[in-house]
Formats: sequence, structure tokens, C-alpha cells
Amino acid sequence: MAEPKLYREKKVWRVENYVNAEKVDIDEAHKAQTVNIFNCSNSTLHIPQKVNAIFIDKGEKLVVIVHGVVGTLVIINSKNIEIRVSETVPSFQIEQSNAVRLCLSEQCASETEILSNLATDVNVLIVDDTVVEQKEHSLPEQLKSVYRNGKFLTTAVSK
Repeated sequence: MAEPKLYREKKVWRVENYVNAEKVDIDEAHKAQTVNIFNCSNSTLHIPQKVNAIFIDKGEKLVVIVHGVVGTLVIINSKNIEIRVSETVPSFQIEQSNAVRLCLSEQCASETEILSNLATDVNVLIVDDTVVEQKEHSLPEQLKSVYRNGKFLTTAVSK
């Protein structure tokens, strides 16, 4: 396995090849910078500042704790990913991934959009400190398309 790396190239932080890392802090990342997480597994990553974007590729059993994102948080080719957001993320993009859990505040959930493509078992936990039992929502995995009046109409098939 390749050696773990955490480094910055201009405006991009690269987090690569971490395995079984209890906590990897990316303390210096900030709003104008992007964080790329590649090939990390069984680890927890902490990004305490708001960043421009986050890209996760080939992650497995990964927890990412992030203050917030200005743009998009992308998860691709990954499985068993948990994202914990303390502020806001305007957009999530989940592609070719399985078992993704987003832990969002009510405010974050109401201000975000989640796009998924070839993604299964995507769940959103709305975190509310005033409630003992938290509510988790499963996102639909199936779409139904029907041809009506010269065009296709597509709707989600709820679980």
C-alpha cells in the first residue's frame, strides 16, 4: 500500500492513502481551498474550517467531520462513508457509491441539494440536540419514468 500523504498544492489539499488513522486534522485548509481525499479507509478526517469544496474518491469506512463547504461535496467510487456537517453544504454529489450517511442539522438539510447517480443505501440523519431519538431518512434508489404528452416524466420511487 502507498504511503499516507497530507500536503497542499496551491489551492488544493491532498489527503491520500490513510488507513486506520484515528484522526487526521486538516487544520490549515480554508474557504478558498479544496480538499481532495483519495484512497483512504477506516479513518476519521477532521476539517475544522469552512472550505471551498471536498472530493472523496475511493474511500472506505471513512468518517469526515467538516465545518462547512462553500460549494459541493463530492463522493465517488466509495463505500461506508459518513459525513458530519456542523454548518452548511449547498450541494452533495454522490456517484457510484454505497452506504453513504450524511449527518446534517435541520438548517443544513433545508438548504442543501443531494444529487445521486448509481448510488445505493444513501441515508440522511437530521441531527437535533433537543430530541432523544434522531430521525434518519433513506433516499430513493429507484426512478420511474413514463412517457406522457410527448415527453418523459420521472419520479422517485420511495422506499
